[in-house]
Amino acid sequence: MRQRSKLSHIDVKLILWLIVQIKPFKYVGDRTLSQSRKWDLIQHRFENERIRSSSNHVVPTVRTLQRQMASALRKARNRKLASDYKPYAVFEVLHPRSSFPDLELAVLELHDLSEAYKSGQMVGPLPPHIKEEVDPHVSFGERKRRRSSNASQLSSSSSAYSGYSSHASTDKYEVSEGETTAVGLLRGIMGENRRFHEDMIQMMRRHATVMNGRLEKLTEILEAGEEAGEASESGDETLKSGEEAVEASEPIEPTEPTEPTEPTEPTEPTSLAPAAPEAEPPEAPVVPPGSSASGEKRSSLREVLNWDGP
Repeated sequence: MRQRSKLSHIDVKLILWLIVQIKPFKYVGDRTLSQSRKWDLIQHRFENERIRSSSNHVVPTVRTLQRQMASALRKARNRKLASDYKPYAVFEVLHPRSSFPDLELAVLELHDLSEAYKSGQMVGPLPPHIKEEVDPHVSFGERKRRRSSNASQLSSSSSAYSGYSSHASTDKYEVSEGETTAVGLLRGIMGENRRFHEDMIQMMRRHATVMNGRLEKLTEILEAGEEAGEASESGDETLKSGEEAVEASEPIEPTEPTEPTEPTEPTEPTSLAPAAPEAEPPEAPVVPPGSSASGEKRSSLREVLNWDGP
């Protein structure tokens, strides 16, 4: 049962201890788990611990857990540290029964370290007891060996506070087993710059979508061209087959062999026709007697008939 309720001091201390163990920060802790998954894990472990110690319990919501962390950060910032305090020294003596100031200081240092990694600030050398737990530059195998070596140490301190840390170490071991999956390894590789890889993946997805659209359009154009070519070829074949059918239906008349033509003999040139004789000038008519020179007939018919001529 998860709801808002008033938490006891024991519950608040358990919440701070689980926050230090699971580290629900973006750039500190297990980078293979998202922040929402880490908060769910804190809620789940809190419920398991309260079930073991009390039958009547109330599990706080994720929002309540986040408010408790914000309150711890505010109190730790307002508290003055000793002048000889070394950064991260509180983790050397931290345990489930530690005081509120120590737990709140541990939460603040983890939060500030995550913000430093986020903004790209230079982080000084971390103590060996905390470097492999919070430094994102430590390899996955080294962090896994560190967790397995710390399992016995956490279980030995569990008797000081109702077995809290023993259960937390067991859950930690279970999480490390899950990291051996392919998804866990992939997330570990992408952890150093998750935002960059997510942007690249989104860009690649958009590019793939655009390229798929272009490929579909090109495929449609090619298919339309092939269909048009097939239709043109089928039309040409139909026309050709029709012409062949018409030619086959017409009878073929046999042609007679032509006789070779005999060569014609050369014709002799025809002789020229004799020239016509020149026409003689007509003789002047003889004028009968009694007629005038002008040809007028003055003689009578009798005279003509009796005229013997010259």
